[in-house]
Amino acid sequence: GAIALWIAMAEYAPIFNLHALLWSLPGFSFLRAPARFSYLVVFACACLAAFGLQTLSARGPRVLIGLVGAVPAAALLAALLALLPTWRAVLTADPSGAPAIADAMYLSARAQYPIDPQLVVQGLLSSLDLATPKTAWSLALLAFTSLAFIVWLAVGVRRAVVAQAMFVGLIAIDLLTFAYDFHPRMPLDDMPPALPAGVAAGDRVLLHDSVELPMLEPNQLVGDGVNLAQGYSSLPPQRHIELESATSSQPALFDLWSAGFVLEPVAPSDSLVVGGVAFRQTHPIAGGFGGAQPAVFRANLGAVAVRLIGTLSYAYNIPQGQPVGTLTVNGTDYPIRAGIELSERAYDRPSLSGLLQHQKARTAVDFEEATPEGEDYIAHLYQADIRLAAASTDSRVRITPTDPKVLLDIYGIGLVAPDGSVQSLGLGDRDGLERVGPGVLRNTSALPRAYVLPRSQAFSPARQPDQTATQIVTAPGVDLHRQVLIEGDSTAGPDPVGSDLAVPALLQDVGPNEVRVTASATVPSYLILNDFTHRGWTARVDGQPARVYIANAMFRAVAIEPGQHTIDFVFQPLSHVIGAVISLVALVAAIGLAVYGLSSRR
Repeated sequence: GAIALWIAMAEYAPIFNLHALLWSLPGFSFLRAPARFSYLVVFACACLAAFGLQTLSARGPRVLIGLVGAVPAAALLAALLALLPTWRAVLTADPSGAPAIADAMYLSARAQYPIDPQLVVQGLLSSLDLATPKTAWSLALLAFTSLAFIVWLAVGVRRAVVAQAMFVGLIAIDLLTFAYDFHPRMPLDDMPPALPAGVAAGDRVLLHDSVELPMLEPNQLVGDGVNLAQGYSSLPPQRHIELESATSSQPALFDLWSAGFVLEPVAPSDSLVVGGVAFRQTHPIAGGFGGAQPAVFRANLGAVAVRLIGTLSYAYNIPQGQPVGTLTVNGTDYPIRAGIELSERAYDRPSLSGLLQHQKARTAVDFEEATPEGEDYIAHLYQADIRLAAASTDSRVRITPTDPKVLLDIYGIGLVAPDGSVQSLGLGDRDGLERVGPGVLRNTSALPRAYVLPRSQAFSPARQPDQTATQIVTAPGVDLHRQVLIEGDSTAGPDPVGSDLAVPALLQDVGPNEVRVTASATVPSYLILNDFTHRGWTARVDGQPARVYIANAMFRAVAIEPGQHTIDFVFQPLSHVIGAVISLVALVAAIGLAVYGLSSRR
């Protein structure tokens, strides 16, 4: 129990981070949340309590033992009944100070896992209220369990099986009480329609901001026959987290998810309007490192200036006036320069003091951020007004990052008319995307869910061995419609050769554990299926076993030769087989021990 508590404390342990040490051992990396080791602490305490009860029950007199056990039980209940209302009264007495206390006691990295102190206080007020059904039920269950143990100690039960069954039942009730509303639930008939306008059964959708789409609870769209590109997992793999995070800030990656529609919040909480430009503070609509594909937006004619809301990252050492990007309108290029149009996002970060080589541009938004190491600072988005040489006659606005070492993020684009009015451009105005309803974008350039690319157009992680697969596949210069990152195939070189577009394959049978694809190739190729990979997925090409490779960081691929082929993917994880064997052995052992225990008492 003590060791488990040490592991659960992770970086907050008084000696050193034991969880970080165990992370390198096989199997421990699956338990990414150190606090989950606290279940071993509870288990150890339960074992100690069980041994104590067993020892007490074997000694007499039983009535005296029962009375001794009643004292701490009554004291605990009395303390809870007194302390819960007291703590609640303290919180309600200072409504403005309570959120500050919650914020001050928050231990985790604020930049990565922000909290709303007011929501924390509301949760505490509900939990500390004796009238809350869950709190009242928990106290009643504690009282009943304590009484049952006292009676067992004082009187005893003729048949031990009866006592054991009763306590198992109490544990089950306790677990059900906790799990009852762990996830929101309601009868299917009462569930409001979730199918967004323009989306039909059979479509695949990508959630651009899953945090702010409460209408789409986990798997809610499945009932309407809609496939969710991200799937659902309470503990997604690290690659999934990395690629989804990259997609959130790089709309050019929408195509990789093979989703014909992109869903975004209708009224997101991070929406701002500065200088007439509407944008989302945490979701860029264009940019990237130098070499990334340009972002092109459809625009109305007649603008005399373009207003950008954006920022630069990793740009502290870029000299004043050096171009880091280009705005193109009417065929004319306008430089986006460090210190003039935009500046370093973390310009006021204390550790960068004295290192900055350009001036601070006009700020649009200031907000708090922190480094993973805990250094707090004020970050900035900037406003740049770029006057055009002539009123726009072109229907396109192009943003091109040019410096490979600088991350250019454009959050908002505004077209300034001669009368000073501003037309905001958003994701729905970007080439390849079309707004078809509130919060719904059609992606006309999405990759097929299954497609074929020549093996010569594949490349391996050896291209950039010091980077993760997500960093490689999202790097500038990678054209996902013509190239594929393949891991584990020694025949894939570091650089792709060729420029053929992906050729769609035919999905014949799609199920949760089986997928059948028909594909044809004229040269040695890969069949890529843009569904998540897992070590449990197996494949057969024309009935013959084939290796499943990791494609584009977390999808599936198999090698095929020229000709027509049928590829079957089947999910057969070894862990399921091992788990079934362990469960069967444990069940047989439990039955055997129960039979032996009953027979030995006779």
